[in-house]
Formats: sequence, structure tokens, C-alpha cells
Amino acid sequence: MDEVNKLAHSSLTEYLKDRIVVLANSTGNLLKVADRSFIITCRHVADHFFERPFRNAILRDNHRIAKAQLCIVAQTGLNIDIAVIEIHGSYTARGVFTLSDIESIEDFSKHDFRSTNIILCGIPYDIGQHDEGGNRYHVAMSFMTLPHRSIPQEPDYLYCEYPTIKDVLENISERKIKLPAAPGLSGSFMLTVSQFEGSEKELWSPSFAKVIAVQQSWDQSSFVKGSNVKHLISLLKNEVKCL
Repeated sequence: MDEVNKLAHSSLTEYLKDRIVVLANSTGNLLKVADRSFIITCRHVADHFFERPFRNAILRDNHRIAKAQLCIVAQTGLNIDIAVIEIHGSYTARGVFTLSDIESIEDFSKHDFRSTNIILCGIPYDIGQHDEGGNRYHVAMSFMTLPHRSIPQEPDYLYCEYPTIKDVLENISERKIKLPAAPGLSGSFMLTVSQFEGSEKELWSPSFAKVIAVQQSWDQSSFVKGSNVKHLISLLKNEVKCL
């Protein structure tokens, strides 16, 4: 497990950080389909954002999208917990996800996850910082993990290890650290990175990582849970009508 975390490479990490959004102190992801732009997140995150006095979605480099430019155009039930927020008007971002970044797996319980790592990139609330004036600065974190070894995967849900009670290796310094509590990671994309014979540069290239789930909840000692991205594809096709 520690070795897996150590291998998370900067090229993929930076690619993911360029595409995530701070939304209601949690995480969203920029997705472009044809000529339409969206933020993908959890339904409970989207509901919180629109019900409370948040003014902006915040992108990397402190670029902002005003709430007035955003509206929920599709969402699942709270059990699957995925929402599609459309962006109207212009915005500035380093990058966006596209459909080529997504891989729909019909049934996680029947999928062979051997030789597969999972990476999450999101905004854990606990590692945010404040300046002297009390302004909050959000900090993105990427985490390389594995499908959980003792919890059976379900058709619609992916369970991955998130051991907050165990030390893991920080990628750059290689020092042992504790993982932050997972609140704030809700809405993070969960991507597969398959192990294969090749150079590290190829292994951690974004072209080899595919979004398969949207992280929605966690257990305080051992795992995070994600909803199957096939439900996002269904929303885009049947409700948003952009596929």
C-alpha cells in the first residue's frame, strides 16, 4: 500500500488538479461534452452549494465561476449521488475532462481489478489553510490507492482503501504521514491506473488513466466509496441530451 502511494506521479497529478473545482468546500470536476461545459460532483455537494450562500466555484489559480452562471441540469437519487451542473458563459481553466477520459464499467462486482490502482484527486477540508485575514485557501490532494481487499465490490459501488489509522508515504518527501479526514473529497473522480510493462513516464501518463467512479462517502478508518460513472453517462444521454 505504501509503495503504491509512493508511485503517484506528478504528470497525472497535475493533470487532475488542473480539472478540479472547489464547490461548497468539496470537490467538482470540469467536463466538456461537444460545445457544453459542466461541473460533475455529488448530488449532496451540489444541493449544499445552491442552498447555502456560496458565491463561486473556484478553479486552480483562483479562477472563479459565479454561481449565477451555474445550474443543475440532471441528478441521480441520493443513493447514487451524482449531479451534473451546467456552466453558462465563459470561464478560465487550465484544462477540462472529456468523454475520452471516462470508462464505463457495467458491473464493478464482476470486473477484474487485479493489477489496477485507483487515484483520487480532491479538496480535503482538513488540509485547507487560512491567511492572517481569515481568508480560506483550499489545498488539493491526490491519493493513489487500491480496490478494497476485504469489502466485496458492488455493481454500482466501488470501495477503495483509505486507511486514516495507518501511515502512508508522501510522494515527494517519502516521509510517513497521516491521511486527512475525507470530508471535502466528495465529488472527486476515481480513476483507474493499470499496471503494465513500460516506462514510468508512460505508466503515469494521463492517457492511461480513466474515470470510473465519483467518490461519494467514506468510512472513518478504512475505505472510500464511489458511484459507478455509468450513471453519469446515463444522465448525459437521457436527461442532458448531449450524447
